Amino acid sequence: MFTIGERSYARAVVDGAGPVLHSAPMELPARTGVVLFLAGLGSTKEKLAASKRTQIFEEHGYACVLADHYNEGERRDCSSELSNRAGWALSQKQHFWPVIHRTAATVPRLVDFALLTFGTAGRVLPIYAYGSSMGGDIFLASIVSERRLRAIVCERSTPDWLRPGSTANVLGESAAGDELYQLHAPCNRLSSYVEHPTRILFILAESDTHVPRACAEGFIGRLRERGVPADRLASVVLRSAGWEGHILRDAEEATNQALQWFAGAHEDGEPPPPPAAVAAPAGELDLESHPELHESHRAPARASAPLEPH
Repeated sequence: MFTIGERSYARAVVDGAGPVLHSAPMELPARTGVVLFLAGLGSTKEKLAASKRTQIFEEHGYACVLADHYNEGERRDCSSELSNRAGWALSQKQHFWPVIHRTAATVPRLVDFALLTFGTAGRVLPIYAYGSSMGGDIFLASIVSERRLRAIVCERSTPDWLRPGSTANVLGESAAGDELYQLHAPCNRLSSYVEHPTRILFILAESDTHVPRACAEGFIGRLRERGVPADRLASVVLRSAGWEGHILRDAEEATNQALQWFAGAHEDGEPPPPPAAVAAPAGELDLESHPELHESHRAPARASAPLEPH
């Protein structure tokens, strides 16, 4: 168990996604759903556990699953000399973008874990996701292939990893990074988001020059032209503060916006099919025993994709 103040989280290890903290399964029929959380660059699941945001979600009946990015916290890659923040400061193309892509590829394992841990016979709770900054980048990229999330919130995040207009970019040079961007950056995969079952909300900081809001607004505009309605894809702009305007002045307002977005998705969405098994033991979760959870409700994987105009 991980305890902070009067709050406690259970611990588990998710095969492929590393250690997680999660709400203890309890009176599940009273719960609203499950929310996956990923923090921003340099932060960890333990800091998320200490935040008021996760407390508020639990008070509203949501179970929480808190995870680390690849090479962060308990997922730190000992073979790498660089932390994610140090890699970002050297070259986003070479270090930061691969971490986004690698972590996004493990989000389906977190969905599997949530279904196994909080599902009950005859009832499956909807799964949502909330990502702050880098965490939102990851969830947005993940749903190209993961289609079981009912709704996601991307707070101060971008569909365009180049972040045009950013005053804090350190892009560097990397041919592998350029290829990763062309194939996997959401701005280059527009068709993957048309008729997507996941509702997407961007929470943008009004004067953010680190992750300019124009990137998300342009993404929404292009998808709106392709017929994606406002109740499936939207944005809200909140007041900025702090470094490069990248901090939200009122973090609780962002939480309230997310709660409203998830509530709307809860009312109009169809639940995912039930998992093949019910209980997820604390400790190592062997998802290889349940391959249907990985494959049944994902879009077919694509080895490559044409670059779309953005």
